[in-house]
Amino acid sequence: YDPTLTYNENERVVLLNGDTVQSTISNNTNNPNTNMTGWVVVSVKNPITTVDSISDLIAIQNPKDGQVANSKGYHKAVNFALAQPYAGGATYVFNSTLAKSNHNGGTVIASGKSLPTDWTVRSDVESWFTAHSDGFGCWVLLYSGQVDVTWFGAMPQFSIGIDNSIAINKALSIKNNIHIPTGNYIVHRPTLTHTAHPVITGDGVSNTLITVEDALWQPTTYNSKSYNAVLVVTSGVDMSWIEGATINNLSIWGNSYSADGKIGLYFDNVCL
Repeated sequence: YDPTLTYNENERVVLLNGDTVQSTISNNTNNPNTNMTGWVVVSVKNPITTVDSISDLIAIQNPKDGQVANSKGYHKAVNFALAQPYAGGATYVFNSTLAKSNHNGGTVIASGKSLPTDWTVRSDVESWFTAHSDGFGCWVLLYSGQVDVTWFGAMPQFSIGIDNSIAINKALSIKNNIHIPTGNYIVHRPTLTHTAHPVITGDGVSNTLITVEDALWQPTTYNSKSYNAVLVVTSGVDMSWIEGATINNLSIWGNSYSADGKIGLYFDNVCL
């Protein structure tokens, strides 16, 4: 790779680690040794590592810069009787110079950070999604388009006691265009976005379900305002408007029989 050159679509270069990548865009000036935007790996000097879960990914000892790893799922599979026992499978490349402070628990995973063993413990899950402050070396997710919430650990298997709103909200904070794949996702808090033109899509109203675990439900507060809806789009400021919202191909279960006043969708200071 020569940083003084601009690369056209389909041109190939060799990375510092010996891997070969190909440009997917024209006028590509991104350095694929540190930024894979607009590049895809076409051959690797070292075999691609395959792991079962994110906990196995961050446990890899002494990963090399540019090393590629496929994770079968975000969490370890517990029920192989399912047609798809894994969820959140993805490909990552290791960046040895990326500060661990960039960790977000999904698109950037700090090497060596501890994944919670019990996702029913809310404080542990919230701590996992906070930035890791010390050192360098992160696994960077290779993706384009929408962010899949299972890349942040959302569990589609109707897991009682698991609050998937934590993972879904984190995914929304990274990119305001998310995909909630087929499954039934338990939530204990609202999913809230406060930026314009959010996109939240599922795989169909009979396939993607968001289910309130009523006994553990609590409203959330944003900018001193309380929200008691499963999906919330808000500017957070009275008389300050944001534009547009796309929410489709999913169903919300559990709000209709509640006596506490919560609703399914709530738009606050949004121009549709």
